[in-house]
Amino acid sequence: MATINYFGLTKKGTVTVNLTVTIDQLITAIATDEVLATEYYTVSAMNDFSKSSLTYGDSSTTLTQIGLVDGGTVLCTTNQTGSRQERQVAKLAIAGKKRSLSGRTSTLTIDNLPTKYTGNAVTNNANADGLVAGRPWTTASGDTAGLYRTTYTGYFADDPAFFATATVSSAAVNLSPIGDGDPGFEPFSVQLLGYFKPTTTETHTFFLTSDDASFMWLGATAVTGFTTANAFIDNGGVHGSQEVSASIALTAGVYYPIRIQMGDNGGNNVLELNYSTPTIVQTDTVTGKIFYNSATNGH
Repeated sequence: MATINYFGLTKKGTVTVNLTVTIDQLITAIATDEVLATEYYTVSAMNDFSKSSLTYGDSSTTLTQIGLVDGGTVLCTTNQTGSRQERQVAKLAIAGKKRSLSGRTSTLTIDNLPTKYTGNAVTNNANADGLVAGRPWTTASGDTAGLYRTTYTGYFADDPAFFATATVSSAAVNLSPIGDGDPGFEPFSVQLLGYFKPTTTETHTFFLTSDDASFMWLGATAVTGFTTANAFIDNGGVHGSQEVSASIALTAGVYYPIRIQMGDNGGNNVLELNYSTPTIVQTDTVTGKIFYNSATNGH
């Protein structure tokens, strides 16, 4: 019997096997040790990566024939030969196993994803129940109509991080239409957080008008990692009333995280958000389409 070390899909480990077993049998031993499906694996000999289950993977090639000895090591990688659906399932199973090893549980399946594969074809999920907590697209329980708008003293000067430390002047729920709330002093800045829930599945064009700067994020970057570089709409800079638009394909019934930042450095102040689709004429009416999580006052 021989001890084979492995760098697995979720951990490092060892298995004890006979060197006369096949590569496929070695994969079975490793998969059993990691509690994963054998079809998730490709293995390669660490001393010669050209010798792998892809190049030698059959029911007859033994470990001795690919140069493995007692104390030898193999590298496990995710099998990329299956359909896109099979690979997506494998990645989620591996991620779930890693979470369980750190004491967390995971119930995520491909049906929880905004987009999944059926075979190699893309399938958009309606996601009536949203993703599990902590994922970028979510239907939060107890959603409340409107966006949560917070007003700050001072001008943010195109710096999205300004709002994390700026002094709060007031906060309120912004129902339809979306605006800056005009606090009656300047300079000021506002941030609006929540979700946009379309009622039709089609391309939506958003029109963001402001005086001075404004930015809008839609989707995962509205929740975390938002920068001016990845803004869905960039209407930055000190300027008069100015409109910038952008388009995106959205699915009816999905709650898309939204973040809007705007500031007035002096003079007139304007903030307006309109949208249109091939079947909806441009409008600033967003009643029944904007929501926020009352538990977090945002996402």
